[in-house]
Amino acid sequence: MPRQSEHRPRQLTAGDQSKVSRRSEQRSRLPTTSDHGKAATTSGVLSPESPWSRYTQLLSPRREQEPAAPRTNIIIVAVPIVLLGTGLLVLFAFFRGWHQHTSSDCAEPVCKQFAKLIAETVNHSIDPCVNFDAYVCGGWRARRKYSVHSELVSNALDQMTEVVIKNADSLVAGQNLLQKASLFYRSCDVLWRGEADELPVIRECFRRAGIVWPRRSPAPDVLRTLLSLSIDFDWAVIIRVWPVEETLWVFVAPSFHFAADEQGRMRGLDGKRRSFEFLRAQFSEGGGAAAVTFEEARELEESLFRPLDDERLHKRAEALPAASPDVSRLSQSLAKFNVTKVSKFITSNLKYVTKFFDLWKKIGDDKTHVFVSWMAARYASLFANHDLISNYYGTTNQEVIKYQHGRLCYQLLYGYLGDYLFAPYNAEVFQSDLRRDVERIVLSIRTEFADRLASKLPYSNDSTMTVRWSSLDTVMSALTRTIPQDENASSEANSLLPDMNTSLVRNWEAAWKASRLRTANSAPRTLGWYTMYTLSAYSHWDDDFVLAPYVLSFPFYHPTLVDAVKYGALGAHVAKASAEVAIVHYGSANTTTGAVREALKCANKANATDISAALSDQASLQVLVDAFQARGSHSTLEGAEHITAMQLFFLSWCFIRCRGYTERLGDKCNAAVEHVAAFSSTFSCAAGKPLNPEKKCIVF
Repeated sequence: MPRQSEHRPRQLTAGDQSKVSRRSEQRSRLPTTSDHGKAATTSGVLSPESPWSRYTQLLSPRREQEPAAPRTNIIIVAVPIVLLGTGLLVLFAFFRGWHQHTSSDCAEPVCKQFAKLIAETVNHSIDPCVNFDAYVCGGWRARRKYSVHSELVSNALDQMTEVVIKNADSLVAGQNLLQKASLFYRSCDVLWRGEADELPVIRECFRRAGIVWPRRSPAPDVLRTLLSLSIDFDWAVIIRVWPVEETLWVFVAPSFHFAADEQGRMRGLDGKRRSFEFLRAQFSEGGGAAAVTFEEARELEESLFRPLDDERLHKRAEALPAASPDVSRLSQSLAKFNVTKVSKFITSNLKYVTKFFDLWKKIGDDKTHVFVSWMAARYASLFANHDLISNYYGTTNQEVIKYQHGRLCYQLLYGYLGDYLFAPYNAEVFQSDLRRDVERIVLSIRTEFADRLASKLPYSNDSTMTVRWSSLDTVMSALTRTIPQDENASSEANSLLPDMNTSLVRNWEAAWKASRLRTANSAPRTLGWYTMYTLSAYSHWDDDFVLAPYVLSFPFYHPTLVDAVKYGALGAHVAKASAEVAIVHYGSANTTTGAVREALKCANKANATDISAALSDQASLQVLVDAFQARGSHSTLEGAEHITAMQLFFLSWCFIRCRGYTERLGDKCNAAVEHVAAFSSTFSCAAGKPLNPEKKCIVF
C-alpha cells in the first residue's frame, strides 16, 4: 500500500520505527499520521520482523500504540529582532562573496551575532559541571517564551514562502511546475492572512457529499458521506479509505488527530461552547431553528468522539472479516464511486474501525451523520477563512497562526509535489561554495562513524550493514533536488499538478483528482508528513537519512560561522541522524543486538527522561566530538575570545535544544554530555561531579 517513511527527530517511538519499502513510498501521494511508519509486505500486512519494528521492541517491548499526531498547540510569538535581523535562512546573494576564514577569531557580522546570543543565554551562576542545560539555556529561558527551534521555524516559513510564491501571478493555461506550485501554495497561504474566503466553495462541496451542517440532513447516508469526503475531496473524517488494486485500506482519518488536538487545546466548557457557536454561525445558511445545538454536540462528543479517541492510537494491520455486514455495506457503497475490484479489506486499526461501526449501530444514522458532518466542518474550517482558522487555533495572534497554518500548507503541497517543492529554494540557496562546505561537514561526521564502527567489536564483525557512510547521495537528495531538464522527465514532473488558480479548494480538488487518475506517482518523496509539518531537520529514508533543505538556517548553519558552531549545531543533526541509523541496524542484527541492549541499560541507569533519545544523543555526541577534533578548524568568535573552540562547540550543541519558559527545562544536554570525557576536560569538571561520573556509557 502507499506509504511514507517517517521519523520524529526528537525521539524514536513505536510509530516512527517501522521500515518501509522505497518503491511503495515513491508511489504514495499524501502520507498521514494514520498510515505513517508501517512496514509493507507482499501480503500488505505489517511485518513485525523489520529492523525498525524489532528495534522498537528493543526500546519498549510492550508498546503497540501509534504515536499521537503532532501537537498543534505549540505556539510562538514574534521572532526576536536578534534572530530576525540576522536572517534565519542563508541568503544566496551573500554566498557569492563568501570565502573561508583562516584567522583564529571570526569577525563577520553573523559570528558577532552568534557570540551575542551565547553571551545572553549562558547563565554563569550555574556550574556547567552540575547542570549544563541550565547553564546554557538559563538566559534564553528567562527571556523567551518558546524554544529556539519554534522561533526559527516561524522565520523559516517567511523565507521559504517568499521563494515559493515568486511565480504566483501566472494565471494562464499551460503553466510549468513552478508556476503551479506557487499558485497552489499561495491559495493556501492567503487564507490565514485574511485575503481570501473559501467557505462558499466548501459549502458547495459539502452539499455534494450530503452535508448540510449545522442543519440535519433530511436523508442521512453516513457511508456515502464518509466515502465522498475521502474519495472525492481528500477531506477524510473518521475513516480514510485508500483502494490499491484489489485491496481497500481503511485508516484512522488524519483529521481525527487534528480534532483530538483541538479538543485538548480548548480550555473548559465555555471555551468549547464559544468555538462551537462560532463554527455553527459561520457555516449556517438560514434555518437556525433546526440547527444542531451545543448540548447535542456535547452528547456526540461523549458517545462517539471519546470512545473513538480511546482507540485511535492502536496500530495493527488486520483484515476486516469478509463475512461482516459492515464489509458488505462498504462494498456496495464503493461501487457508487467506481471502486468495484476490491476483494480484500485491511485496516491499520481494527479496534478503531469496528468501534465506529458498533457505535454507529448503537446511536443510529441520524446522530452518526450529524457527528460526521460536524467533524467535517471542524476540519474544513482550517482551510476556510481567517476567522475560522483563528477560531480553530483559539487565538488572534498572527504569528501563532502563521506558525500553525504555514506548516499545514507546506505539508499539503509536499503531498503532491514531494521534493520538487524545494527546487526553487535549492536553486537560490544551495550554491556551489555552500554545497562544498556542507558536504565537508557531513562527510567528516559520517567518516568518523564509519571508522568507529569498523574498529570496534562487535560492530566490526557485522557484515549486514547496507549504509555506505562515504556516500552522500541519500543524505543530500532533498537539498540537490531540481526540476528535471530532460524533456520526458520534465513533462512527467509537470503532470504532477494540473493548472492551478486562486481557490485552494478548487486547486486541492483538481490536484486530488489528477493524482487518482495517475497509475504511478513520479514525485520523489524523501521527507515525510511529520518532518514537513514540524519542519524538522531530517527524515529517515532508505536505511539512511535525508537532510531537509531549510536546515541551512542560522543558528544551525551559516557559511561564515566557525566550525565549532557548524559542527555543534548543524553537525548535531547529522550525527544524531547517523547514530539513529546505526542503532536501528545494530539493535536488530543478531550479532550486535546484545551490545546495543547493554548501552540502553547504561542510558537507563543515567536517569535520563527520554531513554531512547538519550541513547542516540550519547552515541552521536561521542562521535561528533571526535569528528570536530580531527577534522574541524578550531577558530573562535570575536567578542567571545574567552570561550575556547571546544567550549563553543558544546555550547552550540546544547543551545539549539534550549526551550522557553513555557516548557520544562529537561535534561536534553545533561543526559549526553556526562558520558563524554572531552566535555569534562573542556569545562574542568572534577571527578565525581554530576556531569563527570566515574562510569561513562559508551555506545559505539
